[in-house]
Amino acid sequence: MKRLSRRALLASLAGLPVLAACRAEYPDAPVPVAKGIASIATPTPSEPRPVRIGRPDLDLFAFWSTRFQNLNHRLNPERNVKLTTAAIGVGAPTAMDLPAAYAQALGALSGSEVPDLVMSGPEEINALSALTRAGVLHDLGPILKAESWFRSGDFHSNLLRAGLAQGKQSAIPLSVGAEVMAYSKRRFDEAGLEPPPAGWRWDTLGGMAKTLTRPASGDTPPRWGLHIGRASPTFVSLAWQHGAEVVAEDGARIRLDEPGTIQAIELLRDFVHTHKIAAPPDATAQLWNRMFRGLSSGESAMGSFVAGGAVFWRGFGDIQVTELPTTERRVILGTTPLLIGIPAKAPDLKHSLNALRAMVEASPDGMFLPPVKGTRDIRRTDSLMLDSEASAYVSALDQVRFLSADTPLHAYPAIEAEFLFPVLRGERKTAEAAQSAQKILDAMMKPAG
Repeated sequence: MKRLSRRALLASLAGLPVLAACRAEYPDAPVPVAKGIASIATPTPSEPRPVRIGRPDLDLFAFWSTRFQNLNHRLNPERNVKLTTAAIGVGAPTAMDLPAAYAQALGALSGSEVPDLVMSGPEEINALSALTRAGVLHDLGPILKAESWFRSGDFHSNLLRAGLAQGKQSAIPLSVGAEVMAYSKRRFDEAGLEPPPAGWRWDTLGGMAKTLTRPASGDTPPRWGLHIGRASPTFVSLAWQHGAEVVAEDGARIRLDEPGTIQAIELLRDFVHTHKIAAPPDATAQLWNRMFRGLSSGESAMGSFVAGGAVFWRGFGDIQVTELPTTERRVILGTTPLLIGIPAKAPDLKHSLNALRAMVEASPDGMFLPPVKGTRDIRRTDSLMLDSEASAYVSALDQVRFLSADTPLHAYPAIEAEFLFPVLRGERKTAEAAQSAQKILDAMMKPAG
């Protein structure tokens, strides 16, 4: 089977474009945590020691090798560590099989083969739940309680929940993302519109999108003010903004029939069928880069996406990003492109803790969007954002909410096929589609046996 490229993996993810989850069960028994582990404190080594960070041996993850090398220049010299990566053989799995393959491969390592730290990140995979079920990671909750340098209140919002799996703090998020609105500066300039203002609402977006929408004329195709497609915008952000819970606290269930979710989807439906500022999702709606292609070609003028990191969107033309519109409830979906855990069989737990401490300390300057609060000048990082874009992300980080690693995002294709797309295409009424899709989701998530 052919190895996965970044595009192929992202295109096949069973969830949001930057998220996926796998609910497979694993036969491996959990590795017991040593007694007295909570009393361990991080040491201060006298000489530099290499830190091996495990990652899948796929080209997709080679990017992080460069990121960790760059982060070495930002580490506190008192930690005396140097970050390197160790590729873990996972074969050539499909996107859905990758978490299981990763967990099995990590569990099979022994002795000096076991890395000091291990990475997981929902931007490419959501392997954390799989790794936790396989028992190949330490539960960092009791360990970090004994660490004076670690303060949970330093992290944005409920960010640590993103590293929570099966009730255990299996990893610490070191980089964050948020849903933002992308727009074509060229289309705004042509229409004589100022860039979207800070703190804007959905009714303001509707007015701008109406100005930006242009009907077809002769051989010239129409231009839509807003792109609506797969997770553009996410129904999660919109539902939260309308007061819905969407995902249960333990991540075990997704609800589609809450009044807030119904209101959110009807807002999008009205954009399509009442105000006619967006086209119904077509057969290409699930492509990961569909929204960016539309903005680049002039097919649409605005669309949202969920991501952090370097400004990859500049490769699609004159696209810039700004804050996601909100309702009176200013809350948006956040993501975690990088999480770091400690293997249960790590050779030296003290060394792993010291390295994790070094990475957390360096994250405000060395990660694209740092996990800790109080970071206001994102330009200090390597993001290469414009000032306005950095401001948009800073504002977003004050509003983000994160899902747990156990959230069943593998069900997202069913949500699209049975709920979102039929409603947005005008094929079904919102409440009826929600009830029908809910039955399918409940059946998918019902425990086996």
